[in-house]
Amino acid sequence: MLTNYLGKRIVDLREARDIKQTELARKLHIDKSTMSKIESGDRKVYSDEISALADIFDISADYLLGRDSHPHHDSVFDLHVDIPLDGMSTSQRQAVIDYINFLKQQYKNEMEDKKVLRADRRPITSNSLPNDQDSESTETPESEDDL
Repeated sequence: MLTNYLGKRIVDLREARDIKQTELARKLHIDKSTMSKIESGDRKVYSDEISALADIFDISADYLLGRDSHPHHDSVFDLHVDIPLDGMSTSQRQAVIDYINFLKQQYKNEMEDKKVLRADRRPITSNSLPNDQDSESTETPESEDDL
């Protein structure tokens, strides 16, 4: 049996968000029995599944894997920056806050777009990879000018 730390973390995150196992399986494009095996530690989790889980739960992959104790270790939303607003009018301060909120929303939209792209990915098979021998060039330059 595999170490079940990851499976337990998935269950905890899923239950904290009130997501059913069937729903999470659907989001990962796997069946419920596979999801059950992942959560119980009876099946390995592939890197694209870890990435998808991190996106679904909006956490870092390091947190999911237990390498970080903070779910959003490097998230821009966890930054607490003191911005000196002294000397600014109320409307100028509000403009700064509005701009920060605009940037946060823009970032969230970009992350949603990435989730859509990830959902459309298909697994790579050995048949879909280019033949390395065909892509290698055996030509050598004839002169220094060709280098």
